[in-house]
Amino acid sequence: MLRFIFLFVFSVILIQQNKVLGQTQDPEDMMAISERCYQSGNNDSALLFLSLITDSSSFTEALQTKARAFNLQGNIYEEQGNFSQAYISYYSAIRLFLSIGKKDGLANAVNNAANIFYRRAQYQDALKYQKFALRLRREIKDTSGIASSYNNLGNIYYSWNKYENALQYYNKAIDLKKQINDNSEVINIRLNIGSAWLGMKNYELARFHYSEAMRLADDEKNEVLKTDAMINLGYAEMLSNNFNAAILLFQQALASARTNNLKMEEVLSLKNMAELYIKTDKYSEASNSLTQASELGKKMGLTETVLDISQLEIQLLVKQKQYKEAWEKQQVYNEEYNNLYDEAAMQQLYDFQSIQKFEGQQKELKIKNLELSLREKEVSSLQRLIIISVSALLILLIALFFIFRLRQKRNDLLSQSKQFAAMQKALAAQMNPHFISNSLNSIQSFFLKNDISSASDYLNRFGFLIRKVLDMSAKESVTWEEEMEVLKLYVEIESLRLNRKILLHINAVSEFSDLDFRLPPLLLQPVIENAIWHGIAHHEKEGKIEIHAETFENNMICTITDNGVGIAGCTEAEKGKPYRKSYGVNLVRERIQMMSASASSECFQISDITNTAGTISGCMVKLVIPLHYV
Repeated sequence: MLRFIFLFVFSVILIQQNKVLGQTQDPEDMMAISERCYQSGNNDSALLFLSLITDSSSFTEALQTKARAFNLQGNIYEEQGNFSQAYISYYSAIRLFLSIGKKDGLANAVNNAANIFYRRAQYQDALKYQKFALRLRREIKDTSGIASSYNNLGNIYYSWNKYENALQYYNKAIDLKKQINDNSEVINIRLNIGSAWLGMKNYELARFHYSEAMRLADDEKNEVLKTDAMINLGYAEMLSNNFNAAILLFQQALASARTNNLKMEEVLSLKNMAELYIKTDKYSEASNSLTQASELGKKMGLTETVLDISQLEIQLLVKQKQYKEAWEKQQVYNEEYNNLYDEAAMQQLYDFQSIQKFEGQQKELKIKNLELSLREKEVSSLQRLIIISVSALLILLIALFFIFRLRQKRNDLLSQSKQFAAMQKALAAQMNPHFISNSLNSIQSFFLKNDISSASDYLNRFGFLIRKVLDMSAKESVTWEEEMEVLKLYVEIESLRLNRKILLHINAVSEFSDLDFRLPPLLLQPVIENAIWHGIAHHEKEGKIEIHAETFENNMICTITDNGVGIAGCTEAEKGKPYRKSYGVNLVRERIQMMSASASSECFQISDITNTAGTISGCMVKLVIPLHYV
């Protein structure tokens, strides 16, 4: 009775809305009505109003609204499982957003098209579209969108069983979602991270992330995600042979699903419980769970899930030694399986044909528009021709003006680039004598101590290092690996000079190696030199230096820490000694600022590190280096 009243009231609202449409043809009003219908679950009405926008030729000035209408239309078709129509709608939205240069709308439409390819298991196409969406979102600095693209890329690699690649993208996604406090998505991505670790059979880490997702979902009062976390955690416990913990979690998930009317979660809980009962030889409980799961799955039209349940039913019959029944069940399963994937193949063919037909219609429409344009030109008057000629001449003059300006700007940029390269070489040339002078002082100290063996070893290493430094000084930029190789050689030499071990640990993201990332030569060497000469050299402990590098927006954040005496300790230790001005640190700051006009004075920061007792335990230098790729 209540449902009838609701439908009656909703119909009255739609009639009133149609009256409004009869009075106004504003596409924004129709878009608002469509969105309200979609949010209330009335997809058929939403599609009706959306078609009034997308099929009309009178809304030529409202292209953005029309593009949004195509995008929402695609969302509805995708929810209904009509992937071919969804793709056509997304494709139309992409074309319109491209024509008006609306990058945020274009990024969302491209992302949606990528999801269609993903749902059809066309992962290569999904990857291509998703990377395009990511590039657009980076250009407009859409943090939430960037995180969503990272998560979607992780899902693609997860489907390829490339779990480590998937984890890299999931971790990037969750960091960004935490920054903008998108708690629901943080929980979702946390579940994805747990599944990736589960795929790598690291049950401990999988359990940790599932448990954390369940805790966060409980804090957010999100029963859907909490139930999903319980199901996943239960499965991880089952694979770890913690059967008691697993069954308890499945039972809790089932109770939550039934309380909150979560049908999909109810099916999964029953299915997983049945699998666990089969493993533990509880055949009666397994049979009961499978029956309930199968009946509910069939009601919901979950064909693939029902097939998975059938496989478990066959396993149960085999374990009960009911081989005849198992064989008969297997025959039914094979037939249903073949029907399902024959149907899927036909659907993919239908999708392809629909898309081809749609693109053919678009080409035909373009040809007709071209023919109409030619006819209009043929019947145009002499006055119109004169106006067009004058306009064309003006456009040509304007174009020539802009071409001249662009060439002048290009020449200016080229001149600035050459000047920048010359300045970089000059700075590197300043740095080399400074570095060589310090190294020669170290060699001299060995000779003064009459330590010929150490001096010889030092000279050999120093000679090899000098060759590397001279080679790098001739370059405008070097790779990350080349810079790190020189730093390792330098630390080895200083370790010999101080006659004690200095450990250098480098922790950097893999993309610095994979991509053609470049930086000025010997940029980090003066910072390492200061860490040793003014920090580690003033105590007798084993020296430790750590370089940590990661990307943030368009910069590399490079943090260099040491376990020296810190800034205050250095001042105290060098009190009374001849003043030695540090040119290297100032050069580092200048070189970073020369790399980008937007580099601020905060590109180089230095501070002491304090331990839990409040005493100084070292020094930290933070560099913000603009990313440059070739």
